[in-house]
Amino acid sequence: MATTTAKKPCAKCSNGSAVTTCDGCQQSFCTRHFVEHRHELSQQMNNISQEHVLIRRDLSKETPKHPFFNRIDTWERESINKIQAAAETARADLRHLLDRTKNDLNLSVEKLTTELNSCQQSDDFTENDLKRWTEQLKELRKNLEIPSAISIVNEDDIESSIRLIRVYDKQQKQQVTQRPFTPVIRPVENRIHNIKDLICINNEKFGEIDGKANLSE
Repeated sequence: MATTTAKKPCAKCSNGSAVTTCDGCQQSFCTRHFVEHRHELSQQMNNISQEHVLIRRDLSKETPKHPFFNRIDTWERESINKIQAAAETARADLRHLLDRTKNDLNLSVEKLTTELNSCQQSDDFTENDLKRWTEQLKELRKNLEIPSAISIVNEDDIESSIRLIRVYDKQQKQQVTQRPFTPVIRPVENRIHNIKDLICINNEKFGEIDGKANLSE
């Protein structure tokens, strides 16, 4: 007995006259609708090709300025302003302290001048006086050339620090800048009470001192 093979219905018209099956979507179509289906696929392919051409064209153009550049520029200006303000404050404090040091030295020199003139005119001095005056002159010369009460230190003031901004790849969660460093710029507070006070603007720390301190770089 001969067997009859049932035809698959067309996915578009539902008639049992499908003649072929699409390997992509696995749907069966009659002749007319298969032609239409291929035409739709061809149109989609054309759209993809056009978008591909547009992307290649846009890539060949000059890269537009990313909005993050504005944020970086703003951060740079604000950081520079903070640095310049801290530096100017430090210079002002240093000038003030140097002026006070010089004034104190002038007073000491004037006092020594009066004593030397008096003793020299009266021929009233001994070896001990000469030794004492020599030491005083050495000390005055030293303080004139390198003021011993001035130091440069770094203040740990978190509120005045400049935080470094960094660029990350969000997909790889990887920082683009490989060697992060956070510079800390501190405003200098004016704490001048006497010749032994300090100003603070850089790398080392000192408290209020009795005696001499050297300038460290």
